Amino acid sequence: MFELGDPNRLCHMIKAGNEDAFHELYLNMAEPMYRFLVRKTGSESTAEDLVQDLFVRIWKQRKRLDPNQSLKAYLYTAATRLAIDHLRRHSVRKEVGVDEIEVGFDVGNQELNVIHQQQVRDALAGLSNQQRTVFWLSRVEGLTYPEIADCLSMSVKTVETHMSRAFVKLREHLKNHTLFFLLFVWGWPW
Repeated sequence: MFELGDPNRLCHMIKAGNEDAFHELYLNMAEPMYRFLVRKTGSESTAEDLVQDLFVRIWKQRKRLDPNQSLKAYLYTAATRLAIDHLRRHSVRKEVGVDEIEVGFDVGNQELNVIHQQQVRDALAGLSNQQRTVFWLSRVEGLTYPEIADCLSMSVKTVETHMSRAFVKLREHLKNHTLFFLLFVWGWPW
Protein backbone atom coordinates (compact mmCIF):
# COMPACT_ATOMS: atom_id res chain seq x y z
CA MET A 1 0.00 0.00 0.00
CA PHE A 2 2.82 2.43 0.81
CA GLU A 3 4.86 3.84 -2.06
CA LEU A 4 8.06 4.05 -0.03
CA GLY A 5 8.37 0.28 0.16
CA ASP A 6 8.80 -1.23 3.59
CA PRO A 7 6.24 0.13 6.11
CA ASN A 8 8.82 -0.31 8.87
CA ARG A 9 11.18 1.96 6.96
CA LEU A 10 8.37 4.49 6.53
CA CYS A 11 7.68 4.36 10.26
CA HIS A 12 11.40 4.88 11.05
CA MET A 13 11.49 7.86 8.70
CA ILE A 14 8.38 9.45 10.23
CA LYS A 15 9.71 8.83 13.71
CA ALA A 16 12.92 10.63 12.70
CA GLY A 17 10.87 13.65 11.58
CA ASN A 18 10.96 13.11 7.81
CA GLU A 19 8.10 15.24 6.50
CA ASP A 20 8.17 13.59 3.06
CA ALA A 21 7.57 10.19 4.65
CA PHE A 22 4.72 11.62 6.71
CA HIS A 23 3.26 13.21 3.58
CA GLU A 24 3.46 9.82 1.83
CA LEU A 25 1.61 8.23 4.75
CA TYR A 26 -1.06 10.93 4.55
CA LEU A 27 -1.47 10.54 0.77
CA ASN A 28 -1.89 6.78 1.08
CA MET A 29 -4.02 6.58 4.21
CA ALA A 30 -6.11 9.77 4.55
CA GLU A 31 -8.86 8.54 2.22
CA PRO A 32 -9.16 5.04 3.78
CA MET A 33 -9.22 6.65 7.23
CA TYR A 34 -11.92 9.08 6.08
CA ARG A 35 -14.13 6.26 4.74
CA PHE A 36 -13.57 4.25 7.91
CA LEU A 37 -14.49 7.21 10.13
CA VAL A 38 -17.59 8.05 8.07
CA ARG A 39 -18.79 4.49 8.76
CA LYS A 40 -17.95 4.79 12.46
CA THR A 41 -19.46 8.26 13.03
CA GLY A 42 -22.11 8.49 10.31
CA SER A 43 -20.98 12.02 9.48
CA GLU A 44 -18.75 13.20 6.64
CA SER A 45 -17.84 16.48 8.33
CA THR A 46 -17.02 14.72 11.60
CA ALA A 47 -14.91 12.19 9.70
CA GLU A 48 -12.99 15.02 7.99
CA ASP A 49 -12.26 16.63 11.35
CA LEU A 50 -11.23 13.34 12.91
CA VAL A 51 -8.89 12.50 10.01
CA GLN A 52 -7.15 15.84 10.50
CA ASP A 53 -6.94 15.22 14.25
CA LEU A 54 -5.58 11.73 13.62
CA PHE A 55 -2.71 12.87 11.42
CA VAL A 56 -1.88 15.88 13.60
CA ARG A 57 -1.66 13.56 16.62
CA ILE A 58 0.49 11.08 14.75
CA TRP A 59 2.91 13.83 13.73
CA LYS A 60 3.03 15.31 17.22
CA GLN A 61 3.51 11.88 18.80
CA ARG A 62 5.76 10.44 16.08
CA LYS A 63 8.54 9.71 18.60
CA ARG A 64 6.23 7.11 20.18
CA LEU A 65 5.76 5.14 16.96
CA ASP A 66 6.99 1.56 17.12
CA PRO A 67 8.51 0.42 13.80
CA ASN A 68 7.90 -3.20 14.87
CA GLN A 69 4.13 -2.64 14.86
CA SER A 70 1.96 -2.33 11.77
CA LEU A 71 1.57 1.35 10.96
CA LYS A 72 -1.73 0.63 9.22
CA ALA A 73 -3.09 -1.20 12.29
CA TYR A 74 -1.88 1.68 14.46
CA LEU A 75 -3.83 4.14 12.29
CA TYR A 76 -7.04 2.10 12.44
CA THR A 77 -6.72 1.66 16.20
CA ALA A 78 -6.11 5.38 16.71
CA ALA A 79 -9.02 6.25 14.38
CA THR A 80 -11.34 3.91 16.28
CA ARG A 81 -10.38 5.56 19.56
CA LEU A 82 -11.01 9.02 18.10
CA ALA A 83 -14.45 7.92 16.87
CA ILE A 84 -15.34 6.44 20.24
CA ASP A 85 -14.12 9.55 22.04
CA HIS A 86 -16.20 11.66 19.68
CA LEU A 87 -19.30 9.55 20.38
CA ARG A 88 -18.62 9.74 24.09
CA ARG A 89 -18.37 13.54 24.00
CA HIS A 90 -21.19 14.29 21.58
CA SER A 91 -23.65 11.44 21.36
CA VAL A 92 -23.63 9.99 24.82
CA ARG A 93 -23.15 13.14 26.85
CA LYS A 94 -26.88 13.13 27.35
CA GLU A 95 -29.00 10.08 27.79
CA VAL A 96 -30.84 8.89 24.75
CA GLY A 97 -34.48 9.86 24.89
CA VAL A 98 -37.31 7.88 23.41
CA ASP A 99 -38.02 10.57 20.84
CA GLU A 100 -34.40 10.55 19.65
CA ILE A 101 -34.67 7.04 18.23
CA GLU A 102 -36.34 7.52 14.90
CA VAL A 103 -38.88 4.89 14.07
CA GLY A 104 -39.41 5.61 10.41
CA PHE A 105 -40.85 2.83 8.30
CA ASP A 106 -43.74 2.44 5.96
CA VAL A 107 -46.16 -0.44 6.13
CA GLY A 108 -48.32 1.11 3.42
CA ASN A 109 -51.02 2.42 5.73
CA GLN A 110 -50.70 5.76 7.50
CA GLU A 111 -52.85 4.72 10.46
CA LEU A 112 -50.81 1.55 10.98
CA ASN A 113 -47.59 3.57 10.75
CA VAL A 114 -48.76 5.85 13.55
CA ILE A 115 -49.85 2.88 15.68
CA HIS A 116 -46.53 1.04 15.15
CA GLN A 117 -44.49 4.16 15.86
CA GLN A 118 -46.38 4.69 19.09
CA GLN A 119 -45.91 1.04 20.07
CA VAL A 120 -42.17 1.37 19.55
CA ARG A 121 -42.01 4.60 21.53
CA ASP A 122 -43.98 2.99 24.36
CA ALA A 123 -41.68 -0.04 24.30
CA LEU A 124 -38.57 2.16 24.35
CA ALA A 125 -40.00 4.24 27.18
CA GLY A 126 -40.15 1.04 29.24
CA LEU A 127 -36.37 0.65 29.04
CA SER A 128 -34.01 2.15 31.60
CA ASN A 129 -31.86 5.03 30.37
CA GLN A 130 -28.81 2.76 30.23
CA GLN A 131 -30.68 0.05 28.31
CA ARG A 132 -32.01 2.61 25.85
CA THR A 133 -28.55 4.14 25.36
CA VAL A 134 -26.89 0.75 24.84
CA PHE A 135 -29.69 -0.32 22.48
CA TRP A 136 -29.35 2.92 20.51
CA LEU A 137 -25.56 2.66 20.20
CA SER A 138 -25.85 -0.95 19.04
CA ARG A 139 -28.85 -0.84 16.73
CA VAL A 140 -28.79 2.74 15.44
CA GLU A 141 -25.11 3.71 15.59
CA GLY A 142 -23.90 0.23 14.70
CA LEU A 143 -21.26 0.00 17.43
CA THR A 144 -20.00 -3.36 18.63
CA TYR A 145 -20.37 -4.38 22.26
CA PRO A 146 -16.66 -3.71 23.01
CA GLU A 147 -16.97 -0.25 21.42
CA ILE A 148 -20.09 0.49 23.48
CA ALA A 149 -18.33 -0.73 26.62
CA ASP A 150 -15.40 1.58 25.92
CA CYS A 151 -17.68 4.48 25.04
CA LEU A 152 -19.77 4.15 28.22
CA SER A 153 -16.90 3.08 30.50
CA MET A 154 -18.46 -0.25 31.40
CA SER A 155 -17.56 -3.88 30.85
CA VAL A 156 -18.62 -5.80 27.77
CA LYS A 157 -20.55 -8.13 30.09
CA THR A 158 -22.54 -5.14 31.40
CA VAL A 159 -23.33 -4.09 27.82
CA GLU A 160 -24.51 -7.64 27.08
CA THR A 161 -26.68 -7.58 30.20
CA HIS A 162 -28.28 -4.25 29.22
CA MET A 163 -28.97 -5.52 25.69
CA SER A 164 -30.40 -8.78 26.99
CA ARG A 165 -32.70 -6.98 29.41
CA ALA A 166 -33.70 -4.49 26.70
CA PHE A 167 -34.64 -7.36 24.37
CA VAL A 168 -36.68 -9.04 27.11
CA LYS A 169 -38.59 -5.82 27.84
CA LEU A 170 -39.11 -5.03 24.16
CA ARG A 171 -40.23 -8.59 23.44
CA GLU A 172 -42.68 -8.47 26.34
CA HIS A 173 -44.08 -5.11 25.28
CA LEU A 174 -44.39 -6.09 21.63
CA LYS A 175 -45.30 -9.77 22.13
CA ASN A 176 -48.61 -9.44 20.31
CA HIS A 177 -46.81 -8.02 17.31
CA THR A 178 -44.23 -10.76 16.63
CA LEU A 179 -43.30 -9.86 13.05
CA PHE A 180 -43.21 -6.19 13.90
CA PHE A 181 -40.99 -6.91 16.92
CA LEU A 182 -38.54 -8.92 14.81
CA LEU A 183 -38.32 -6.16 12.22
CA PHE A 184 -37.82 -3.60 14.98
CA VAL A 185 -35.10 -5.47 16.85
CA TRP A 186 -33.16 -6.84 13.90
CA GLY A 187 -33.29 -3.67 11.91
CA TRP A 188 -35.73 -2.36 9.41
CA PRO A 189 -34.47 0.70 7.49
CA TRP A 190 -34.23 3.41 10.16
